Amino acid sequence: MLKIDRRSFVAGSAAALAAPALSGRARAATKRLGLAWDRQFAPSAIVPKAVAFAKEAGLDIDLTPFGRGLDGMIAMQKGDVQAADGLVNFFHFCIAHARGVDLTVVSGACQRLISILISPKLVPAADQDEKNRAYTGKTPWELLRGRKVGTARGSQPDFALQLYLRAHGMDPLKDIEFVDLKTNTDQALALRQGSIDAAIIIEPVATRARMDGYALLLDHPYRETDFTRINSPLIVRTDFLKANPEAVQILVDAHVKAIDYYKANPKIWIDDTAAVTLIDKEVLQRVLDPQALDLDPKRWQNIELNYAMPKSQILALAQSAFENKVVEKDVTKIVEAKIDYSFLAKATGKSPAELGA
Repeated sequence: MLKIDRRSFVAGSAAALAAPALSGRARAATKRLGLAWDRQFAPSAIVPKAVAFAKEAGLDIDLTPFGRGLDGMIAMQKGDVQAADGLVNFFHFCIAHARGVDLTVVSGACQRLISILISPKLVPAADQDEKNRAYTGKTPWELLRGRKVGTARGSQPDFALQLYLRAHGMDPLKDIEFVDLKTNTDQALALRQGSIDAAIIIEPVATRARMDGYALLLDHPYRETDFTRINSPLIVRTDFLKANPEAVQILVDAHVKAIDYYKANPKIWIDDTAAVTLIDKEVLQRVLDPQALDLDPKRWQNIELNYAMPKSQILALAQSAFENKVVEKDVTKIVEAKIDYSFLAKATGKSPAELGA
């Protein structure tokens, strides 16, 4: 099993389009809930779309934006919000349960999203695909050796980076100089200014950096540890879920409907995401539909909307977090008990097995 030093995680630890109302659902007993989200996130448009669908079914949702998943988790712990969509990822879900925060995951949302970027100045010209703004050599990890590498300490990208380096015989505490940068904006700015050599950045900021010419895609940290591919789900406070199952069902119905809507309408997805995030459509085209620009999808398409909850991968992540001493106790069994497929099964008409159980 790949090992990580726990010390590195202590410090870190547009209007929606009209659509048919949700059918066959009871109206919510609780008329309102608070939902944490991140508006500067590649899948962000699904959240206001889901809010519009939920409102049609009788549930009003107050959106509260956060810049980091950790902040969203703390807000859920305090009860400031009752749910989080596409913000608090599975990594934070495990940390929450290690700290006694009782949350339940009721749907997947998105996968992938993490890119390892490097300054083009550090990559030989022969190993650069200029059209796709990517490294083409065979040992991307070696370009990180001895370099200043930035991301948020204690985040899922940090976790993925350390596993990635360990998988290739490198020690994250000795073979790179880690720079703690809390937000995507901070990481991109530092890379642009040259104060760091490489960064692990979330989409779509990563693609913007590549298009602006000061970054190349070095790699995606998924091949060696596939469970790092799963990213952010729809999470609800367990006490709220038990007290308001009808409201949670409407929330999940709306979330699933939003995902299905955008998967069936990629152009509208791009337009709505641009309106929500204020990110250029040209950037989003590369992240969401690079084939339309005759670009290599493997180099650009770094997001997958997916409401499935692959239990084996979630538990592998929880086990790895414990074995690497990122969390102080083994929460694998607790996490398994807090994956509730019942709402998602009703929303999709699929069995729990089809949804990843």
